[in-house]
Amino acid sequence: MTSAVALLLTILTCLLLLCLVYICVLIYSRLTQPKADQIHDHTYLIIYASQSGHAENYAKHTAEQLQQAGEHCVCINIQDLTADQLKQAQQTLWFVSTYGEGDAPDSAQRFQHQLSQQTLDLSHQTFAILAFGDRRYRNFCAFGQRVQTWLNQQQAQPAFNLVCVDQLVNADLTAWHTQLSQFTQTELKHTATEKVWIDIHLKSRSLLNAGSQGTGLYFLSFQVAQQVEWHAGDIIEIQCANSNQALKSFVNEQSHLNATHLEALRFKNLKNAPNYVLQTTEQSTKQSIESWINHLIDLPIREYSIANIPTHGTLDLIVRQEIGNQGLGLGSGLLTQDLQVDETLRASIRHNPSFHLKMQDTPCIFIGNGSGLAGLMAHLQQRQVWGYQQNWLIFGERQQQYDAICNAELSTLEDAGYLPQLDRVYSRDGQAQSYVQDVIIAKSTQLKNWVEQGATLYICGSLHGMAQGVEQALIEVLGVEGLAQLKQQQRYKRDVY
Repeated sequence: MTSAVALLLTILTCLLLLCLVYICVLIYSRLTQPKADQIHDHTYLIIYASQSGHAENYAKHTAEQLQQAGEHCVCINIQDLTADQLKQAQQTLWFVSTYGEGDAPDSAQRFQHQLSQQTLDLSHQTFAILAFGDRRYRNFCAFGQRVQTWLNQQQAQPAFNLVCVDQLVNADLTAWHTQLSQFTQTELKHTATEKVWIDIHLKSRSLLNAGSQGTGLYFLSFQVAQQVEWHAGDIIEIQCANSNQALKSFVNEQSHLNATHLEALRFKNLKNAPNYVLQTTEQSTKQSIESWINHLIDLPIREYSIANIPTHGTLDLIVRQEIGNQGLGLGSGLLTQDLQVDETLRASIRHNPSFHLKMQDTPCIFIGNGSGLAGLMAHLQQRQVWGYQQNWLIFGERQQQYDAICNAELSTLEDAGYLPQLDRVYSRDGQAQSYVQDVIIAKSTQLKNWVEQGATLYICGSLHGMAQGVEQALIEVLGVEGLAQLKQQQRYKRDVY
């Protein structure tokens, strides 16, 4: 053997030994370091129960900030939470939303019906809960309150009182971040929720159900900038505003106000607004008017399902008039009556991932009623663009003569082969009342076949009556475990109100 060959072999042997040492060090490091999802004494177990994505976003944002501060976090969807994880955790942070009238989010059904029925010893655990809700509903943040009650029953200790957030109000979120920073001894930054506001211009509005026993159902088409994007299933948030006529009438009733105050009052609630009392000097009068306007209550934001996809060149809505003690609702009154063609609204697109389509050629069953057809129409349009034809629509209204809305659009989808199964049901035709849940029962064999083929169910429309009836019908057809499995697999998606 020559000296050169011997030298080469020596070098190769050394390199091989170095590689083996490196592999051993790497294996040892991985064995001794905690796994990303491993819970130890100093871990923050962060749990989110989200319907629209807000709770999930805040949970993940909190986890990121704690990790940047050197803390170990495990962030988990409540549907994947186990009793063992809870028993291991010393510190838990809960981000939970309430859906409808006190309901848990769909992702929390397993927790509510199984895990929360268990008795666990959590006396070693400290927890904090951020509950998302909407004060317009009677049972505000009810699911968050139920989680707190259950944790107290398991002897867990609250780090501070439950924090309830009303429609993402920044004052509520700031209170949470202040207390959480003290608890974690970490400076957590709260960035006010920033919405991207756009102007949308009303191009046309038409009544869809003239003569109906129900309140007016309107189709609205808005012009939007070409760069505005959204997905089927997304939501448009409308900033309620006073019409030009309402502003002029209000200014005329209060002589100290003039045309320059119009824009400052546009987004203020003028119903039952207190009269302004003039001050003595011109300067104090000017300042007091500005202060008085600033203290008026802001008009709220209202949400509507978008009824089409961006490729159509417009943004379309289907809006039902809501009538209360003071007349038309703030949102529906603005959209269906006060807003004039070519006038502008402030709006913001809210992504709604829990109601998005999956881009896969498996069957879809769409179920809804009333204005809920909006979200389902967008889905059908998107499925057509993708070339997916296994679509079934079950849709309910009152009377066929007056409430057969969007017939032309649905017939076009049928003729093109993208809606092979369409069941329209009317609850006020004839003596026998019939609803969408009755179709589910009557066609249970077909529905089970579609589900076995991998179908995803999308429900859009009213929570009371329709959505509740659909859930009960699905339990009757698929069983409690069958429906729970659909939810676990994210094949049961709802946008109900």
